[in-house]
Amino acid sequence: MGGLRKYMPSTRTTFLIATIAITGILPFSGFFSKDEILAQALHTKAFSFLTRRGSCQDGRPFIRPLLVWLSTVRLTWLGPLIYAVGSFTAFLTSFYMWRCYFLAFSGEYRGPESVHPHESPPVMTVPLWIWRGCRWWAFC
Repeated sequence: MGGLRKYMPSTRTTFLIATIAITGILPFSGFFSKDEILAQALHTKAFSFLTRRGSCQDGRPFIRPLLVWLSTVRLTWLGPLIYAVGSFTAFLTSFYMWRCYFLAFSGEYRGPESVHPHESPPVMTVPLWIWRGCRWWAFC
């Protein structure tokens, strides 16, 4: 790998746009989805059913004490925890994608001399170009 920029320009451009999109850079589609998911995680009320006050009507011996305990615990820390884990995961994904991009397409070609890299045929590149356009305009 490495140095594939001059051998595979269409693949390089498509991979670059995909890397930018998954990193979450504006105006690409990854920004809108990642931003919204993390914002919802930080300000969520989705776990309020676990902190609901009231009587537990379940008669099973193991479940009832668990439900009684959950009805007394406040899980206000769960949203920020999910936000922090999601942000860290997004950072790791971005780091790995940029690492993969630079290892594959920059520098000198480090593959065996007997292998001659080439661009994929149009049957594979045309759908990637369509997908690339969707990433750019944030429709997909």
